[in-house]
Amino acid sequence: MEHSPHPWTDDQLIARGISYRGYGLAVSAEPFAPDAEMLALVRRRVEAASAAAEIVAEAFASDPEVRSLYGYDPLHETCVLKDPGYRPLIPLGRWDSFLFPDGPHFMEYNTDGAAGWHYTAALSALWREREHLPPEAISLPRRLLDALLFCFRQWDRRGVERPRVAIVDWAEVGTRAEQEALAAAFTAWGTPTSVEDPRALRAEGGRLRGKHGVYDLVYRRLVSEEAFSRAGEIRPFLDAYLEGAACFVGPFRTDPAWGKALFVLLSDPRFSRLFPEDLRAGLGASIPWSRVLSPGSVLFEGREYDLPELLLTRPEAFILKPLKGYEGRGVFAGPLTPPEVWREAVSRGLERCDTLAQVMLHPAPVSAGPDGRPVFMQPGEYILLGRLAGFLARSSQTPLISPENPERYHPVGVEVPWTLPPLPARLELRSPPVVNMSPGEVSMSYDRDYGSCESEVRKVLTAGATLDERMGVVVDVLWSHFEDKSVAWLGFYEITESEDAMILKVCRPKPACSPIGLHGVCGRAWKDRVAVMVGDVHALGAEHIVCDPTNLSEVVVPCKGDDGSCWGVLDLDSRELSAFTEEDASGLRSVLLAAGLTV
Repeated sequence: MEHSPHPWTDDQLIARGISYRGYGLAVSAEPFAPDAEMLALVRRRVEAASAAAEIVAEAFASDPEVRSLYGYDPLHETCVLKDPGYRPLIPLGRWDSFLFPDGPHFMEYNTDGAAGWHYTAALSALWREREHLPPEAISLPRRLLDALLFCFRQWDRRGVERPRVAIVDWAEVGTRAEQEALAAAFTAWGTPTSVEDPRALRAEGGRLRGKHGVYDLVYRRLVSEEAFSRAGEIRPFLDAYLEGAACFVGPFRTDPAWGKALFVLLSDPRFSRLFPEDLRAGLGASIPWSRVLSPGSVLFEGREYDLPELLLTRPEAFILKPLKGYEGRGVFAGPLTPPEVWREAVSRGLERCDTLAQVMLHPAPVSAGPDGRPVFMQPGEYILLGRLAGFLARSSQTPLISPENPERYHPVGVEVPWTLPPLPARLELRSPPVVNMSPGEVSMSYDRDYGSCESEVRKVLTAGATLDERMGVVVDVLWSHFEDKSVAWLGFYEITESEDAMILKVCRPKPACSPIGLHGVCGRAWKDRVAVMVGDVHALGAEHIVCDPTNLSEVVVPCKGDDGSCWGVLDLDSRELSAFTEEDASGLRSVLLAAGLTV
């Protein structure tokens, strides 16, 4: 492959949506066209790696050792744990890799806001026109839409024939032109689509509403790290996600595969138990040796080393990456970094425990550029529903992906076979979302009749009832029904104006602690806007606020206003272990809805 100039003007590229922040992308006219043997090898490697990542996404929910590698904040973890209602859990993504004679060697997996679907299709179309070749039979954006609809058909409970789609990202994002091109294409293919800013989206009447209308399906391009660092700006959008107001493709459940800790799980023998033997063999040499930078010894190339010392004595072999970074930000390549800067990066990574140490890939160049420097090829393998679907081919003059190393986009000169898999059986969705902070077996069935409570609340409440009056009715009704069903105490807590404590408003059968801090279960439910269920409160340690030491389990349900804010919680305690289930959380929410105490 030669690195030659291209024949297209900036205006032509911008007109086709091949642009970033209004400027045409740097492109090449030379196509990426692997032969049939290499294409088959790439397919095997990328689909094996994607199957392993899917296992990691499943394991995150059930394996504490896996979960400990990520360190998400409570709200982020709650969103990651929510089941999206379809399979696979990772419906789409793009691997970043360099091409070697033995196939691709992977560096990152972009399951979170992966871009470029339109870029590669539009650039390949320009190249085909220039070469007088027919258009692709099925373009990559069309395959993307088919995958989105595949997920929606599994999730849908309303029987929607023609879902309305929102492509969601910040309005100021640099890839806005690509998103608008995708929206136009989806709409032309019969699926009405708009681009929406997450700050404009909220749940309303159980549906997702935005600036341009009501949506059934969200294609999330919003990057998780930005979403949760700016959660205060988009809290109604996150609440809508947790409430299942629409089908979200690009679910937060994919985040463990996007995090660099994925490569620790795929390369460290400690975690080989997660993967079938044939799958481990299929990964081959495509996954580089990777460890979290921390004090202690590691096995490397058959010998035991102190990891920090290994990095300092052999910098040419390694690269340092933020565990949660993206777009190549904060990356230090040992061979390309001044010694003093490398030592500082190692020291800082040790101190913060937020850095991945990974073997640096040294691919052979595919050609030389006009200035004689080597050119390295990144295939950028797109995955849809676990299958190779296309490429975002780019070349660079260093074997490193980072903002400081410019890339050129290449047209793709091969058509990748791809078909939709059979539609799997429909999954049962859990609603509302519940965080189980101390799971345990439910000791017995208490046969709590929430339907009767809901009916009685509606009957007793009068028009114009105040907030305090509605809370009082709910407490009286629930206590009359559940006093003999292992409920020892129940009451409402309201957040203070300063939002640093909660005040007890009304309760049965006796007073309780007030005010209380936000470090306990009630505070967790208020901050995360989700129901929290605790099977054994004494297992929480400092997170449990002890009002009555005889109480053993608890369920707390948030009370939310029309604007998405949370004004308080409903709290129930029991003297039995694991006395509450998700059915209780759902039933209590239905009673709150009937009383107009939540949305």
